[in-house]
Amino acid sequence: MKLQTSLLCSCLLFGLQSTLSADYIGESKAPLALPTNAIEVSYQYKAMNNTLDVFNVRESEFGSSNTVQTNGLGDYTSHKIVTNYSPLANSLLNFNLSSQTIGYGSSTLDVLSYGGYGRYIFKPSSLITVGVDIGFRGNKGKKVSMSSAADIQYYIDKLGKNIQVAETDEHLWLAKKTDDSSWIKFPKSSHPEISIDSMSDQTFYGRTSIAMGFETFSPSLYMELGHTTISTTIDTNMDDLAGNSFKDLFVTYTNFPISLNRNENYASAGFNLAVNTPFNTVLTTNYEYKKLFRENGLNFLNTNHTLEMLLSYNITPNLGVNIGGTYLYRQFNGTIPFLYNKYSQTSFDHPFGWCQVGINYTFTN
Repeated sequence: MKLQTSLLCSCLLFGLQSTLSADYIGESKAPLALPTNAIEVSYQYKAMNNTLDVFNVRESEFGSSNTVQTNGLGDYTSHKIVTNYSPLANSLLNFNLSSQTIGYGSSTLDVLSYGGYGRYIFKPSSLITVGVDIGFRGNKGKKVSMSSAADIQYYIDKLGKNIQVAETDEHLWLAKKTDDSSWIKFPKSSHPEISIDSMSDQTFYGRTSIAMGFETFSPSLYMELGHTTISTTIDTNMDDLAGNSFKDLFVTYTNFPISLNRNENYASAGFNLAVNTPFNTVLTTNYEYKKLFRENGLNFLNTNHTLEMLLSYNITPNLGVNIGGTYLYRQFNGTIPFLYNKYSQTSFDHPFGWCQVGINYTFTN
């Protein structure tokens, strides 16, 4: 924790000496726009693994064994495409699409993410620029199946059922912990599992930003409010495989599928700062604080801090490359909303982060 705190503080202090630049917009929350009719297209590759663990997440959280708990997050990769278009003066339309693969216990979680916003900027004075954004974002996850005894035991314990799970090479076994003489046998050839499915979230938000432009220094602040609708289902095929025996085992039968659908609101605020650095590069720093407003029973962790740093270089006036990193103080809390629910919320008390490289091109008339 001391390492992450020191890194965060040093980056913020460095950011205070920065200046804002419009050479590369990407998904900047600063009040930036392109020249009229210009189109910017960028591609980003993001990753975190044993080699790219620059924030020491795996070592500090999992130790040298790199063993991730049942619902803990492991390696991460992402491919993202971002487009920006300015159809009129002082306007910007953004759309982004990405695929994310996240190590999730002994499985992997594939997430399709999308979003976009419309922006209008105006200048009350030669020094000040104000931006107003209206946007949406969403995530959709592919079904995750848990078939090992350890994974199934984890979720049954979360459901509050006094049941023990064991396995052999050929079978999965379930029995009451108070009476291990009555085991239910599931052939592994029938693929007994507990699954997490129907994972998705959709967010609509409004954002306002303000920047003060100086010759070499231009800080930008923003505030955002949003509403999110979330869908998640926990299900199993073992009730179909075992029938009444499964119901008798659970006594007070859990009616699968279990719906974890909900709505939540959030407010976030942050700043964006950049500085022209040597060799025609630009270093951009963005910090965001997010507060989540959830229903009772889901408030174990209701905040997150995000720090992003990006170094960009224009090879030509239209073509650029960039490299950087992102640090999340509380994993994907509020970033991929469907991951957080009443069964997983205690696992979010960990940091996460990744490195990224990208390329961008701007088409102008």
